Amino acid sequence: MTNNTEQNDSEQILDATQEDSMDLAWTQVLEHWEEDIAHRRFIVLCQATGKLSEAGKRYRSIKEADPARSERASMQLEHVFAAAMQALDASRADAIKPSHNRITVFALGVFLMMLFFAVWAWRRTL
Repeated sequence: MTNNTEQNDSEQILDATQEDSMDLAWTQVLEHWEEDIAHRRFIVLCQATGKLSEAGKRYRSIKEADPARSERASMQLEHVFAAAMQALDASRADAIKPSHNRITVFALGVFLMMLFFAVWAWRRTL
């Protein structure tokens, strides 16, 4: 029980640290709005922590609330979308790999059964 509690505490600390990192990176984005590097750092951090939806929410709120920053926010939303699609493609590729292994094993099994049957039939003719 203690080990489970410690694990939950560690996860909460990690979540809080990630949230603090995101807030700090977002503050940097707001302070350096016209600099691409601040936006890239924030999006990469969100992608690494699995929080791209949070990045989308923040940029969407800026787009809707601040007309002066709307154009850049739209551009960054496109980058967030591209990062999300890239993550989706990577997870889809990982999901496909095991099915290829199953098909190969199945085909090998069928081949071995056919080979066994052919040898058995041949031996009966002797």
